[in-house]
Amino acid sequence: MRRRPAAVRSLAPHRLALTAVTVTAVLAATLLSGLASFSATVTSYAVRETLATNSATGILITSSAGSAADAARDTRRVAAVLHRALPSGPLTINSSLSTDYLNVPAAVAGKHAQIHVVSLPDPGRYATVVAGAWPAAASGGTGTALPVAVSAATAARLHLRPGSLFLLQVATTGKDIPIKVTGILSQ
Repeated sequence: MRRRPAAVRSLAPHRLALTAVTVTAVLAATLLSGLASFSATVTSYAVRETLATNSATGILITSSAGSAADAARDTRRVAAVLHRALPSGPLTINSSLSTDYLNVPAAVAGKHAQIHVVSLPDPGRYATVVAGAWPAAASGGTGTALPVAVSAATAARLHLRPGSLFLLQVATTGKDIPIKVTGILSQ
């Protein structure tokens, strides 16, 4: 009877262990891949079903646009994609424009105060003007003050009234944005 050398005999258990580890890793990777695919499919279906059947469900999509024209183009693209994704469901799309964070002068509102200026379609659905008027569309000209209406609470805190002019700065660039208050809102 021939005997195998000792080095060959000691490798056999290690090969079995290495094979077991390799098979386990391959099975785990395959299972994980299958679960990820299943999860993506189920989640996609659940989102579509919820959006199609529950009118109180909404999606917030934010887009950075350099101009109102760019924002309008983005809105049309998003609407087209949503209509393709949800062809049978009722779909209402509301869009608005907003500024980046604007720094309020520390002397006016305290250290690190920031706000956004937001345009809303049909703002009368959300608030009532109690002094002044709703802002007219901004002309967008250089040096032209951006017309805004502010809440009564903000107006009181910042000592604003219709006709007030003040300067805000874009937080990221430092660019000055002149603001003119046209109205005070009650929400």
